[in-house]
Amino acid sequence: MLGAACDTMNGDYINGYFKTQELLERKGISKAGKTCLTKLDTYCSEKLGMTDGGTEAYTDYEAYLSDLEKQGAVEKATYKSGSDDVQEKKTAGQELFAALEEYVDERHFTRKEKRKYEKAYELDNKIHGVAVSELTEDDIKDLKHTYGETEEILRREVSFYVYQQDYDKAKEKASELNRQFKSPENTVIYTDVIAEEVYRNNMDKNYTEASFDMKDEEIRKLVKQAECTKEKAQKLIDEEGYEGKHADEINELLEEADESYKEACNVPIKRAANYILVQIPRHGDDTGFYELQLSKLYLAMDDRDTANEHLHQIIDNSAAISDQSSLKDSIDEVVTQYNQISNDAYNPELNAAVTDLVDKQSAQVVPVSEDTINGSFNSYVSTTLKYDRISIHISRIDTTDYPAIRAYININGTKDSKEELADQFTKEDFSVIDTQYEITDFTLHSGAESEGASIGIVMDKSGSMEGAALENAKQAAAEAVDHITNGKRVSRKDDDHFL
Repeated sequence: MLGAACDTMNGDYINGYFKTQELLERKGISKAGKTCLTKLDTYCSEKLGMTDGGTEAYTDYEAYLSDLEKQGAVEKATYKSGSDDVQEKKTAGQELFAALEEYVDERHFTRKEKRKYEKAYELDNKIHGVAVSELTEDDIKDLKHTYGETEEILRREVSFYVYQQDYDKAKEKASELNRQFKSPENTVIYTDVIAEEVYRNNMDKNYTEASFDMKDEEIRKLVKQAECTKEKAQKLIDEEGYEGKHADEINELLEEADESYKEACNVPIKRAANYILVQIPRHGDDTGFYELQLSKLYLAMDDRDTANEHLHQIIDNSAAISDQSSLKDSIDEVVTQYNQISNDAYNPELNAAVTDLVDKQSAQVVPVSEDTINGSFNSYVSTTLKYDRISIHISRIDTTDYPAIRAYININGTKDSKEELADQFTKEDFSVIDTQYEITDFTLHSGAESEGASIGIVMDKSGSMEGAALENAKQAAAEAVDHITNGKRVSRKDDDHFL
């Protein structure tokens, strides 16, 4: 009830409305509770244009959110500013607050219970009421002095140091959190901090000794190996340049050096992954936290094949997730949206479900934003599941204008139980890699340039095709013609064995 009311009074009418609808369907709501819910329902409905001549009366949250996203109009659901509107909002807020007070009074809380809830509110407000960007170390110390080192306060402290990019402190506090309040959630937080530090450092690929913890024997060995290999390559470059007779050897040496640097970077993440593996019970991960974290960590090491295996371990075995897991509902929603994918079209419901899952799995201690490991993982899961049922075939490579190279690719997906070409891709959907090097300077040309393509259908009418075989071939050809898009010409040979 409070959640629905707070969403509403903060202008989040979408969540306020649908939370209210869920509550109205429950039995046993008191008279005061129903009065409050009715006021919430009416107020949100008016703001969303669902009453008094509104254009659409939605009954499903995902459908409403989907339409808003497609129109790029989520902002339209927020409250407009203006003197009259502000006054109206204030009056409506007072009415809602009065209805809530009546509902709370009806609960007949004892003084002890009220004080308990007030303390919980005060603590929650102290922890989450201020953005992490506005916190100071003194604020953190005050929280710990007043309330002690509770789990929530330790999490906030870790989040503070992550924001400050003080990863040594963040790891220290995350380790303390995981030790004092051992749980899958806190294990994820601890390994998230480790992965985030490496992820940030990997943004700058100009590796030097200063980029690594040279006190770590395993890392130091790999860095020295990389530097030795790089020196060999540099010696050949100094002697004859990049284009000499040893050009291939130079490239191989440089690739080998990069691989050693990369391996050195990934040592902490590899150890974090091993630590996660040790935490998984013999009967398997029935929480979902560990398998998802392994997928994230292998993604951070750029091992997408292994990351995919762990991701699908969750998707394919979602029924094995315990009802006690806080990720259960989020995983089920992702699986539901995944199973409804039929093509490459934009799917806001899947994106929203994945974001909710990553938010809950990470507890947002390391935020889910574009420049963090959790943001990268969020994007990876959405993209991987979206294109999971799509196959790519390179039909031709054109080197006529070398060194510029043109590759022609066909992308197939399933729609309405039929395999067909998929489209609506952007450059950001593709990664182009040649000999371990990513190529970012490329241009994507859509299939629109081939709209005038001519298609010829040739049929085998030999004796082996008599009967059902030929009839099936005819039916397939007819289906193909029916599904050809506008702007394409089809030719056929006119004889008695054709269409």
